[in-house]
Amino acid sequence: MGEQAVLYGIGVGPGAPDLITLRAMRAIEECAVVACPRTSSGNMLALDTVRATCDLTGKTIMALDFAMSRDAAVLKEHHDAAAKSILGALRSGDSVAFLTLGDVTLYSTFTPLAERAEEAGFQTTMVPGVPSFCAIAATLGIDLTPQMNDPVHIIPSANSRLAEVLDLPGTKVIMKAGKRIEDVKGLLRAQGKYDKAQAIQNCGMPNENIARNLDAVVPGEYFTTVVVLP
Repeated sequence: MGEQAVLYGIGVGPGAPDLITLRAMRAIEECAVVACPRTSSGNMLALDTVRATCDLTGKTIMALDFAMSRDAAVLKEHHDAAAKSILGALRSGDSVAFLTLGDVTLYSTFTPLAERAEEAGFQTTMVPGVPSFCAIAATLGIDLTPQMNDPVHIIPSANSRLAEVLDLPGTKVIMKAGKRIEDVKGLLRAQGKYDKAQAIQNCGMPNENIARNLDAVVPGEYFTTVVVLP
């Protein structure tokens, strides 16, 4: 009997194909099945990133739908459905590469799938990727830690403690800010930090938008990350 199939959670970076790591490419090559989240419009952005770098000839592409919801029951339903598809492939003896933009350990949908696979007796492995906020800082040419002992705070825009975090010392990274960009702008203005903020939307993708001033941010873009320097 051959080796047991493995579920890989693979971070493919923020969207630029040349930021995919060699380890990620090798893990994808080892898998017969490539699974990827699909947006409501039918796009699979992580898969698009990988196609430009990896040869997917002969591999099964598995599109997985996830709800953009905060309802625990709705999320569980989608996680269960995605895990069922992945487990079907694993039980058939096929290793699965689950692709996620950025890094697999940061706001990723991989963890609930890994938990279900492990409960079913399968091995899971994480392959790190370039985090979006690191790529964004590099594109902007800014140092996230201008002083060696400065902290860096990473927070989603929907977090109820955003105002509190913005008041902390150090650099602040506000992720997934597209739908709440006006709220973010208001908080920054109220705290006198508006001029210290820059943003990038769709980092590394063809429609990337670099906003040295938040006035240049396009409303509604999901992949909007704001960096607020000390």
